[in-house]
Amino acid sequence: MKTESVLKTGTRWLSALIAWALLSTTPVFAGESQVLTGEAIRESARNYLLTAMDWNPNDVQVSVDYAGKPIALPEGELNMEYQLAGKTRPVGRVPLSLVLKVDGEMKRKIWLNASVNVFFDVVQATRPVPRNRVLTAGDVEIVRVMSERPLRNIIYDPEEVIGQKALRDIDHGQNISPYMVKRVPLVNRGDRVLIIAEGNRLRITAPGVVKEPGFKDTIVQVENQQTKKIIYGTVVDAKTIKVEF
Repeated sequence: MKTESVLKTGTRWLSALIAWALLSTTPVFAGESQVLTGEAIRESARNYLLTAMDWNPNDVQVSVDYAGKPIALPEGELNMEYQLAGKTRPVGRVPLSLVLKVDGEMKRKIWLNASVNVFFDVVQATRPVPRNRVLTAGDVEIVRVMSERPLRNIIYDPEEVIGQKALRDIDHGQNISPYMVKRVPLVNRGDRVLIIAEGNRLRITAPGVVKEPGFKDTIVQVENQQTKKIIYGTVVDAKTIKVEF
């Protein structure tokens, strides 16, 4: 009988020890009733980034990396508060934090990594362009490209390169950067042009000679060949100067 009593006592102590160990290693919430899965965290983080970033949602691809276990939380109103570190137009690897609150009380904070790829509409060469050639509309096109890093020194509007001279050989399909081209004057000193003055339903024209180089929409000196006076006008194209009436 004594041996049996000792065995029962030992069994009770062993059970108590196991229960204490479980309580020490496993968080227990009163009324635990909700579990936050990894899939829910990834989807929530992705939706947050799409609204928090300044990128157009149609121009980005976002994926979130979370390999942790599902998170058990107590019963109550769950709030998932994200904070984006750094810029609001990120590209590439993007860290962000997630604070989990239940009924306004913080329960967990975790860190996540996201990958943001952005689509850019860039100007590319449609064919090889040799050095010193003036680019035409047929030499360039807009191409949609995806990048996992910021694109710098890239031209997005074909009008910014059409009519400019190539400073180096440009390959077919190459993104065109500002340092590859140089503005070319539409008119040069000595060019003969047509001077046009319009206003109050009147249109007056006269032949003229340009006195200095000029780019499109810039003001240059031009000599009226009829009056021999120097006036100022705006370069419209290689053959036309418009003056204020």
